[in-house]
Amino acid sequence: MSVNIRKIQLEKLIFEELSCIVPYEMEDPRVVDIEITRVELSNDLKKVKVFFISRGNKDHELEEEILNRASGFIRFQISNAILLKKTPKFLFFLDEKLQEEIEDE
Repeated sequence: MSVNIRKIQLEKLIFEELSCIVPYEMEDPRVVDIEITRVELSNDLKKVKVFFISRGNKDHELEEEILNRASGFIRFQISNAILLKKTPKFLFFLDEKLQEEIEDE
């Protein structure tokens, strides 16, 4: 099994950019307490699964919906920050296991 260095580098770059875009550049107060936990880029580099936790809002389905609706804006921001031939499609998911751990604290 070979390690795809390019994919790993892109995941790291996307993670770093999303960690700034979601809480700071989106103008929706409902996403301020969202923290990106991990990014999984597909092998063909066309889709990105973005996992997040929330330290504020308890309506995680709404947060997921807000982020997925804003995926076009997020994709545009990423395309401006990272030079790629094609910017992947973003899909947002609650990091359920980690969210449960946080809520149990």
